[in-house]
Amino acid sequence: MTTPESAQEAPLPAQGAKVREEPSSSTDAISPNAPSKRAAALPGRIAEMIESFTANIQRRSLGPLELASRAIALFIVASAMILLVLALLAIGLVRLLDAYLFPDAVWASYALIGGLFIVGGVLSHSKASSLKTRSRLYSDDRLD
Repeated sequence: MTTPESAQEAPLPAQGAKVREEPSSSTDAISPNAPSKRAAALPGRIAEMIESFTANIQRRSLGPLELASRAIALFIVASAMILLVLALLAIGLVRLLDAYLFPDAVWASYALIGGLFIVGGVLSHSKASSLKTRSRLYSDDRLD
């Protein structure tokens, strides 16, 4: 058995010189069966690819659904607010007409506002029906 005193010591390298380390045993040497660094990193790369793939699918499928649900929710809130404002404007108009234009005859205020709503409905209906007629005239369904 050799002791450290009996072992021949190698001279120390100069300061700043590169030291080349020799493999100390046969397991440290590169063997043909040892995995390379790329092969060792392969499971991590595969996990990252799977994660990015699932994140991409989730973004593509849930992104539009989230946008549509937000749009529907905002549409419902905006519609409710518009209806509330229109109701308050109608009430204010009835009170204004009753106080200044038709005092002590609220029925006249109701008749005037009802007439305005009827005229507005007839105009919007005629506009919608003319759009339907126009779309039928210019549609590509009828081929001669």
